[in-house]
Amino acid sequence: MALTPEQIAEMMREAWGCASIAPRHAMGFARAIEAEMRKQDDELIQQMLEALTLTERYLEIEVGAAYGRDAHISKIKEYESRLKKHKKCITAAQARLGKKP
Repeated sequence: MALTPEQIAEMMREAWGCASIAPRHAMGFARAIEAEMRKQDDELIQQMLEALTLTERYLEIEVGAAYGRDAHISKIKEYESRLKKHKKCITAAQARLGKKP
């Protein structure tokens, strides 16, 4: 989510005491910083998505193995719950990066 001009002006007021005395190119500089931060965020989210995708299959195997070895129902529910949360994280990361599930 991009900062609004009002939010940037508020930050300038905090930094310089008054938005009107901020350096002439401060707004452009703020936008450049914001773009760089978004890029870094996207790179971190991409790394997280890759890790989640790799471990998703492992969790699916764990759920299947729990059923196969007649594990206690609470253990099966725990694995299923973990897998469900995992899939939600993957979906959220994909949405944030603009990727289709």
